[in-house]
Amino acid sequence: MGVPGIGPDVCTLDILINCFCHLNQMGFSISVLGQFFKSGFEPDVWTFNALINGFLLENRVAEAAGIFNKMIAGGNCQPSVVTYGTLVKGFCLKGNNRTAIRLLRKMEEGACKPNLVVYSTIIDSLCKDTLVDDALHLFSEMMCNDVRTFNVLVDTLCKEGMVVEAEGVVEIMIQRDIEPNTVTYNSLVDGYCLQGRMNKAKKVFELMLSNGSVVDAFSYSILINGFCKQKMMHEAMMLLGEMSGKGLVPHTAIYSTLVDGCCKMGQIRDAQQLFSKMQACGQLPNVQTYAILLDGLCKNRQLSTAIQLFREMEGKKLDVNIVIYTILIEGLCIAGKIESARVLFRRLSSKGLQPDVRTYNIMISGLCIGGLTNDAEKLLTEMEEKGCAPDGWTYNIIIRGFINNNETVRAMGPIDFYASFGYALRHLFYEFQEEAKLLLGLPLLHQLMLSSCKRKPGRHTQDAKQCPYFTKFQLTIETVHRADNGQSDNVHGLSKEQLATRDVKIVDIASSARDYWSYLVNGSNTNLSKFSLAKTGRGPLVEGWQGHTNSIL
Repeated sequence: MGVPGIGPDVCTLDILINCFCHLNQMGFSISVLGQFFKSGFEPDVWTFNALINGFLLENRVAEAAGIFNKMIAGGNCQPSVVTYGTLVKGFCLKGNNRTAIRLLRKMEEGACKPNLVVYSTIIDSLCKDTLVDDALHLFSEMMCNDVRTFNVLVDTLCKEGMVVEAEGVVEIMIQRDIEPNTVTYNSLVDGYCLQGRMNKAKKVFELMLSNGSVVDAFSYSILINGFCKQKMMHEAMMLLGEMSGKGLVPHTAIYSTLVDGCCKMGQIRDAQQLFSKMQACGQLPNVQTYAILLDGLCKNRQLSTAIQLFREMEGKKLDVNIVIYTILIEGLCIAGKIESARVLFRRLSSKGLQPDVRTYNIMISGLCIGGLTNDAEKLLTEMEEKGCAPDGWTYNIIIRGFINNNETVRAMGPIDFYASFGYALRHLFYEFQEEAKLLLGLPLLHQLMLSSCKRKPGRHTQDAKQCPYFTKFQLTIETVHRADNGQSDNVHGLSKEQLATRDVKIVDIASSARDYWSYLVNGSNTNLSKFSLAKTGRGPLVEGWQGHTNSIL
């Protein structure tokens, strides 16, 4: 290194080390450090700061901490506030807030006191990790007059739903003569929007205007998004007009939000007009904008227009990704064009696209809706074989498909596997209570039917049955058999209190809607309303059989 007659000094070597560090070439940086000692130079604090920062840039926190410890152990070059701040930042980036705080305490005890940057770095990290109480505690320790630190706290509190506490922080700002800026107000508006408190959000927005704060397109986008989420499209559109009146240009994200809001309200014509307007104003729709409108058209059964929009995307050479194809497949399923959806699904691989779990779920759902439960079950198997793990909704869809297609018995085979996805079954209980109860209790009912056939009228029995799919669940069935066609009102001798809470369910064993017998006889389409036994003269069990059939047992 160097030119004859001109040797490098400490400053030159420091610059060289810093350059290598920023180029992620720590090996060369260490080599230059060796040149220090060969030249008889002592590394200074700038040398160590550059090395510590270099290791942190490569996510090598342990090595950075090692350099720091050597500085302290050496005694000749003590860490500066920049050194501490750099290392604190490294620990925070790794999510190691505890070590960062310990380093802060070490600074407070020593001669090198922490500055605003060190405090703000840790507070920011605590906020990002949603450790709001710890951030507030640390904030209370420092005499902060920096608006950026206050804004970090306000924003985090709002995102955590603690808008009242955020307003308290703003009050502290005002008491310390720190003027809340646009960032502060934007955070408050966003906080109220997240809670659906649009009146409060609008008041804060108007306060920004009255205070002379800079209200830019981003500020408007927050409030517009809030109104759209609350389906207050008139107010959102009024804000769009207000922006134009103030010379602000709505960007693509604002138009996308408005198009999405209109689609969710079923206002497809308004959504299409906005889509055209944004292009007329020079704002080009991106893939997300197209996806939003495409989804709205499909869900509102305007498939032909959706296909035209899809062709437009292809013509413009936009990135037609798996999300777009999934939306179109769902639109075809909604329109009842299951075979077309299946053809499009099969073409995905030729376009270099891999279906994700949502794509599979939509295709499986479409097949179930079309009554093609065999194909849906095959697709589930294919999904697993191709490495796309089914989620709870996948099993929810397939079980629901069996139930809706009156194939309850078919669901009994895999239900022990489905049961591991408790949330899927829980949704089923809420949406299909009777079917789900039947699904889980069918084996018990079959056992009861078999044993009931062998009992004599007047006999009182009690059975404890265990569900084969939930080993800790046990059902106690108490039965009384009487030859009175079920006309007795209180065969179990219940008290008045028990009678008041009793829930009576009539089981019609001849019901075609509830196929109780196919599973029992290992057959299909068993219909007791058409079956009769010549030897005994019993049957068929036609509608109203309970009222006139004798000697049922």
